[in-house]
Amino acid sequence: MDRYRVTVSGIVMKTAPARGDLAARMILSVYPMSDAPDIPDPRFLAGVDLFNRREFFDAHEVWEDLWHECAGPDRRFYQALIQAAVAAYHWERGNATGAARLYRSGRRYMEPFRPVNLGLAVDAFWDQMAAHLAGALGDTAAASVPPPTIRLGE
Repeated sequence: MDRYRVTVSGIVMKTAPARGDLAARMILSVYPMSDAPDIPDPRFLAGVDLFNRREFFDAHEVWEDLWHECAGPDRRFYQALIQAAVAAYHWERGNATGAARLYRSGRRYMEPFRPVNLGLAVDAFWDQMAAHLAGALGDTAAASVPPPTIRLGE
């Protein structure tokens, strides 16, 4: 299983200690993983950071690791975030059809998590995604709007 740690600069990094790698095991003991439900998984936060830096493909990769391991009710929530990131990635590369398709399914998947889940204001996030992807969603006259910045707890 992959593990993640927060660096001094606040970046969440993947660590996978090699057999007998004492330094890597020590790092993992300094940054233990929490199973507490009220503390977001570091991978969720890492994906938020990457998304906010417009590194959509990397955000998708981090959230996908989390999604693969999630068996609980948040599984669809993470899947929706993955689809939002990939929709933005497709839109950046001129794939309007792919962006629109993933936007629609992602928004639908996140619907049960309204109004807020893990600090994310669901409707505001998807409304901002719609504005960003307006051209892909059929509004060809829409002005270019940057992707949303995810602000948790607001």
